[in-house]
Amino acid sequence: MSGFGGIFAAAMIGIIFTMSFNAVMQLYINDLLACRVERPGASAQSTPKVGSGILNGTHVFLVNVTMDGAKSIKFEDLNLSDVFVIHYSGGTKVTEKVVMGNGSGRWRVNRVLVGNREGELVNPINEASQTGMWDPGETLELLITTSSPIDDDLWFFSIALVDGGACSRTFG
Repeated sequence: MSGFGGIFAAAMIGIIFTMSFNAVMQLYINDLLACRVERPGASAQSTPKVGSGILNGTHVFLVNVTMDGAKSIKFEDLNLSDVFVIHYSGGTKVTEKVVMGNGSGRWRVNRVLVGNREGELVNPINEASQTGMWDPGETLELLITTSSPIDDDLWFFSIALVDGGACSRTFG
């Protein structure tokens, strides 16, 4: 009988250990899930939308991008955006990643529009001090200067923001 009693005791200890381990793991998993819960919409991506775009010279595009949705982007974070243009130059298709700044192969905010009106009242963007916010409903007119001349009216624009929000459009 002592053999059966020893086996029974070992089985009971194993069952108790397994149940305890399972309970502790369930609490840990619940804690992890609770830490992931965020305020609704806090981690949502911004929703930019390309409006109009025109050629403004042999090396310059003007593109209007409006912030739809409810999320704003800090002006200082705009320099982390990926901006691409594809156009034809000398009969060859050219793909350029342009960075924020002034000059060739660069883009900058030319002006801010709210509706049909230039200027903004809430979190105004100041390019010199890198302050302000691109708020919902505001349209940024981006001035993009390419490093090669633009042949014709067929071109493509794409922007991906730091939070993953993106938009693109083909013109022409």
